[in-house]
Amino acid sequence: MKTTLLTIAMLSALALLATACTADIRPETDPGTGGSGAALVPVSLRVTLENGEAATRAATYTNLTKEGAVVTLTMLTAGGTGYYANRYHTPYTLTDGRWVTTPPIYVDNRTADQVIACYDPNTKTAFEATGTQTPIAVSKYNEDLLWYYDNTHRSINSTNAALDIKLKCAYSRLSLKLSRAESYMGDCKITRVRIASADGSLITAATVDMTDGTLTNATAHGYTIDFTGTPLANDGLAVNAPDESVDLLFPAQTLTAGLVVALKVDGFDVQTSVPPAKFSDSALKQGVHYSLHIGFAAVEVKVEQVTVEDWTLTNLSDNYTPEL
Repeated sequence: MKTTLLTIAMLSALALLATACTADIRPETDPGTGGSGAALVPVSLRVTLENGEAATRAATYTNLTKEGAVVTLTMLTAGGTGYYANRYHTPYTLTDGRWVTTPPIYVDNRTADQVIACYDPNTKTAFEATGTQTPIAVSKYNEDLLWYYDNTHRSINSTNAALDIKLKCAYSRLSLKLSRAESYMGDCKITRVRIASADGSLITAATVDMTDGTLTNATAHGYTIDFTGTPLANDGLAVNAPDESVDLLFPAQTLTAGLVVALKVDGFDVQTSVPPAKFSDSALKQGVHYSLHIGFAAVEVKVEQVTVEDWTLTNLSDNYTPEL
């Protein structure tokens, strides 16, 4: 009789354990039916990279087709009973033309507040394991530094689990096109270029949060390039031979007072201003390439125009090899 009671007790304990496991199914990892009885749907991806806006058209997109490329997903929710746990930086790998992760992420009829996709092909970010913030700073343009994210996907559940990821470069790009008119009488030797804002608010280093693109822990001051010892300083800028060597990546930001470009030319300090209205939405926008055309004439130095240039990326295909 004691043996029978022991057996019944063991069976009861196993039944309770099974019930607890069923109630604790995690929809984000396990197929089947969630605790609410709703069907689970795997999160799937289609991934493109934005080529950037241009003056004559809206942004265009190119499929990310590099086999073995990794895009990470971060799924966030406000929390509370019955909601998903936050998931950070789950890697999806492009394998035989499909974006896959193991185990898959499943969603049911509950709603995740936001899903953020990030593509960092050369490991330039420094996210914490459970974080969405990373340092970002001005630097000379180098495609190997670029990373991308898409934070536009909201209210994700089983009815919209197929995500159309459109990755945008985390930086804004700012370049100068320096040209000399025949009327300029000096040698046009340029030894220094400094880019700043009139009110000192131009951010050159910060921490960016990819949930909304906000910048914190910001350092706001200008950025200076020294051309001493270069042909631009030694030989000067020739007529009909524009110089485009100033090509920079900036943290995307609002321009409250526009930009001031100060140059040392033939030993003299000159500067020209660019009002914020010359930039789209008075900002250095994420994923946009701005080119400032600065002309040197007989009696003045001025910004002749600000254009939004094509920014077509090259690291999209299998045969791309970063320059060392």
